[in-house]
Amino acid sequence: MGQRYVPMPYRSMGINGWRPLDMEMIELAGELGFNDLQITVVGSHFDLYFDFRGRANEVGLFPLTRRMDMTTTLWVREFYNQNQRWGLPTVDNTTYWAGIHRRYVGLAQLYPELDHFILTIVESDKWPTSCEPAVIAKLVNTVNEALQGQGKKLIFRTFAWHPEQAQRIGEAIPHIPEDVIISTKCVGNDWNYRQSHHPLIGKVGEHKQVIEMNLFGTWQREHFVANAYTD
Repeated sequence: MGQRYVPMPYRSMGINGWRPLDMEMIELAGELGFNDLQITVVGSHFDLYFDFRGRANEVGLFPLTRRMDMTTTLWVREFYNQNQRWGLPTVDNTTYWAGIHRRYVGLAQLYPELDHFILTIVESDKWPTSCEPAVIAKLVNTVNEALQGQGKKLIFRTFAWHPEQAQRIGEAIPHIPEDVIISTKCVGNDWNYRQSHHPLIGKVGEHKQVIEMNLFGTWQREHFVANAYTD
């Protein structure tokens, strides 16, 4: 008996937000059935968000994605560019969390076209994964509340570099709302996979979970190899 394949309901293509926008490639992706455009930003990202806003306007990026019936998703990272006057990110520091809330209300208003934000908590100035689970949960809840008020959906990316970080994230997940989607790398490390399955796969309660998988690595052979492994 032949194997029956079901189309993947979530088919996203990613672009690097600091590089020139290949509009023909994005349009082709929409024609081929990709239904989400994911914009990755790395570095001092608040500067890059303003820059990307201008470039997206110049080339008509969001009108194109609407025309191709594609949702749009933007990566965000914390803790980045911390305002030292906020103090430290402790659970009881209301000044800090009020600042984070304003930050994401403003970012959502800067990008009213976006459907989703992906919050990733490593590769920043300071990593929330070094904090207690209660602080991680407070961050996710604060960002989620800010985005919900602007009609946006939050995806919490649980990628971490070390097992103890993944454990702290796992302890935080029961304390965040179930409408927050969880995105988890298929293994515990990034490119050049050499570890076992990520310990949080299937262990996120009632949350919907997206499993990330890189083929040929994220950066190796970049611009040379395209892959679509739909099964």
